Amino acid sequence: MSLTYRCQLQNRLITLTQEMADSGEAKVWHTNFNGYLAKIYHNPHNERVDKLQLMVRNRPGDPNAHLNHISFAWPYSILEDNQGKVAGFLMPEVVGSETLLKLCTPKLRKQYKLETNWYFLHVVARNIAAIIQAIHLKGYVLGDIKLENILVNNRALPTIIDTDSFQVSDPYSGKIYRCLVGSEGFTPAELIGVNIADVDQTEVHDRFRLGVVIYYLLFSGPPFRGLWQGGGDSLEQSELIRRGLWPFSGDKLLVPSNTTIPLNILHPDLHALFLRCFNEGHKFPDRRPTAKEWRGTLEAALNEVIRCGKVDNHYYNRSYGKCYWCERFSNLNLDIFPGNSIATVTSTPLPKVAPTPLTNFTENLPKGITLEMVSLPAGQFLMGSPDSDPDARDFEKPQHQVKVNSFAIGKYPVTQAQYQAVMGKNPSWFKNWFKNNPQNPVENVSWNDAQAFCRKLSQITGKTYRLPTEAEWEYACRAGTTTRYYFGDDANQLGDYAWYIENSQAKTHPVGQKKPNAWGLYDMSGNVWEWCEDDWHDNYIGAPKDGSAWLTNDNDYQILRGGSWCNLPYLYRSAYRYNFYRRVFDYYYFTGFRVVCVPTVTSTQLPIATVTPTPSPKVSPSPPSSPPPPPAKLTLFTENLPKGITLEMVSLPAGQFLMGSPDSDPDARDFEKPQHQVKVNSFAIGKYPVTQAQYQAVMGTNPSRFKNWFKNNPQNPVENVNWNDAQAFCQKLSQITGKTYRLPTEAEWEYACRAGTTTRYYFGDDASQLGDYAWYKGNSQDKTHPVGQKKPNAWGLHDMSGNVWEWCEDDWHDNYIGAPKDGSAWLTNDNDYQIVRGGSWYLNPNSCRSAYRVNFNRRDDGNSLGFRVVCGAGRTL
Repeated sequence: MSLTYRCQLQNRLITLTQEMADSGEAKVWHTNFNGYLAKIYHNPHNERVDKLQLMVRNRPGDPNAHLNHISFAWPYSILEDNQGKVAGFLMPEVVGSETLLKLCTPKLRKQYKLETNWYFLHVVARNIAAIIQAIHLKGYVLGDIKLENILVNNRALPTIIDTDSFQVSDPYSGKIYRCLVGSEGFTPAELIGVNIADVDQTEVHDRFRLGVVIYYLLFSGPPFRGLWQGGGDSLEQSELIRRGLWPFSGDKLLVPSNTTIPLNILHPDLHALFLRCFNEGHKFPDRRPTAKEWRGTLEAALNEVIRCGKVDNHYYNRSYGKCYWCERFSNLNLDIFPGNSIATVTSTPLPKVAPTPLTNFTENLPKGITLEMVSLPAGQFLMGSPDSDPDARDFEKPQHQVKVNSFAIGKYPVTQAQYQAVMGKNPSWFKNWFKNNPQNPVENVSWNDAQAFCRKLSQITGKTYRLPTEAEWEYACRAGTTTRYYFGDDANQLGDYAWYIENSQAKTHPVGQKKPNAWGLYDMSGNVWEWCEDDWHDNYIGAPKDGSAWLTNDNDYQILRGGSWCNLPYLYRSAYRYNFYRRVFDYYYFTGFRVVCVPTVTSTQLPIATVTPTPSPKVSPSPPSSPPPPPAKLTLFTENLPKGITLEMVSLPAGQFLMGSPDSDPDARDFEKPQHQVKVNSFAIGKYPVTQAQYQAVMGTNPSRFKNWFKNNPQNPVENVNWNDAQAFCQKLSQITGKTYRLPTEAEWEYACRAGTTTRYYFGDDASQLGDYAWYKGNSQDKTHPVGQKKPNAWGLHDMSGNVWEWCEDDWHDNYIGAPKDGSAWLTNDNDYQIVRGGSWYLNPNSCRSAYRVNFNRRDDGNSLGFRVVCGAGRTL
């Protein structure tokens, strides 16, 4: 066989260097392409090739990308042989990990000298649930799980391999590429005895598999195993699954053995999920817990997994009341998490801290509600945990000196009454518990909700309100102390200062009922977690030392501080930090916030290019295939970028247009409706999509997958950029030019695309003309092309159809019901999916219509995703 193949995405030759494995249908090889393996099929059939092409184009969003981790070894690029035929694909190599089989099997752990504990395995289970949730969000199904195909590193981050066996579906054609295999012990009852290759599987089938994986992790073995009481030989595992028999099914045919770990050692909510998965789910498969439910419940359960006081590697669920693993060792002389005895630690005596006199002020909010603020002095402090703290985590280190400017901070967390007064609603989970007590902290708020509150509060007061930076929060919390807690080192005093798991009765309480810190701030520990401004980073290496927010990690996870009503004492330490998803889930009943007020800085408004276009001509609805209107006379300007690169902009007039598709369009989708009138302010937009040369000049990098195909032509559009990348480009471009650059709102994009037309395409209704205006599936040769080679629309904008999808500012909504009519960005749908417009090089004509819209996860960065920029202030709804 050949040892050299062409990488389709990078147009470079890849050499196979050493055979790694042979699965029967294919061989896996090391390559000379650092960090990537090659999978070469013995006989790739046409459907396999089509499936791989789809997978390369449509990857799921990786929930752990912000941690620089690869959660699934997804096909990166097609590999072609010397005749141009598809032979296999490149995929990322996973190093420094062990299989889940070794990790959750005590005998194999001992054999391979792997150390783990029950807390670590909870984290792994949560992270696997998050990965499978992301796969399901994309509409894909695993279809097959093997413990050998899940790898885990020492950060408890899993990677699923053998992803080409997944069941994937084309979002445009609806074509389903099935999973052709299954594994014993992971196949749900309804599929046993069925030819898997003949079944279009669903997420419901994966839910069973996920339950089995999580059981393996938490109970060190399979769920469908126990003492057979039915006479004769015990049934095979597949037959037990088919009949729904496991040790906790309630059927006396199969009962727990003396070594079976009981379910009641779990957090009660986890216990309930297993019963739903294997008991209720056996009769009613759609009632099996979703990956999202597993993830959320495991997240909550982690807060109750505590360390044993006798053995350092024993962790147990607090509600069980004692260490099960010590009990098991005592009764059975079996310790599946062996560790060392723990010596008694004497705490540091409580220091006496004299209160510092501070200035307070009060804000008057609507409906007679007030907000008390405490002004804190500038100062410096030691942030993070020292190595001497036995509870310190790596993400609390290294301890470092930080200087903080003066600021004012809320005396209490924001209450339900204050949130209601400012936002006109109360999202709190516990609000019905306290109808007569609105002084409980608001909770069930995401980071985005907290940001919206700050913006609205700033409008009401005329001052600048925001979330505290993480440094400001810890500075305010410590109030001059250097101890583990702001009241000393003795956790036994926590109940005097905080509502936590020991005294909260599983609920929040009115703010200000516990003792304050030395600066008069209440509830800095307990009651609710408090959002901070910063992005999450895994440690403090490179953290700012001036008290500013650390925003360089482009991810969706923000900082939480202070612990909540449901946590253990060590989580209330002044240095403890946590991260959580910035967007809304339905289990945010422990997240709240407090606000910071800083002096308002008045700056001179930077001028934006003057837009004085000739009014666009009135355009009446065109008959089918009518020619486009004559080009409007518009103002152009050019930005000078680094390294002699330029960016051409076209200033568009204010106007109104009919957005979306009419019912009369046979290709119209429901998400393009209802058609509605929109009024748009004037703005300037890129004449072309951002090119590789422009992106390189501004950002210093070129992420494009097609860049090596066009070494002498940097005018191809940049691609392989996600929404966050595009936002970062706009911010950097704004800094370079001194103007406000951003992504277009969806309304601005369609307004610019249509250029006064009302037809299906901006050149008429005849799709056969598309090749004159766009690079698409029919003419692209499966690649991007230099911008500006096709005809422009009536406003002189090129490549508004085809070449690359273009990111817009807006969140995805399933239709236009409730959409803004003023051209602003529609950001009220708090999700991770953003709008892309215009179609791309690999799509059919229908997807290049002016009204066509689709969504991608904001972290997706495929070889069809690009953008163009807008210059203008912009508004959001």
